Amino acid sequence: MDKLKRQLEHPFYKESDQFREGIKMATLKKAAEKYPEPFNQSNWTIKQLAEHAMAENYDQQNYIFGMYERMQQLEKEVEFHKTEAEYWRLKAEKIKDDILNGAKGLIFDKHA
Repeated sequence: MDKLKRQLEHPFYKESDQFREGIKMATLKKAAEKYPEPFNQSNWTIKQLAEHAMAENYDQQNYIFGMYERMQQLEKEVEFHKTEAEYWRLKAEKIKDDILNGAKGLIFDKHA
């Protein structure tokens, strides 16, 4: 039971549930405005239920794939910026070294 409690109290799952609850409320509000009665499976044929579920599943598939593509793009952007940051870090390090090495060779003439 200890492991189950740890899962139930994990912040990730709590946030996920809160997010789902917000979507649920928005969806029910939208349904209340769109349909005269709450959902009742007895008012639908088996075929209608299956078709509606499949249509919802198809939409879900497209949303998931859209998120996947967007995450791939973001990963590429992050990798680009990491590479760019490393380039500028190395460039700055070289400039710093050049300045320090150049300063060592300078001779300051007090009489000039």
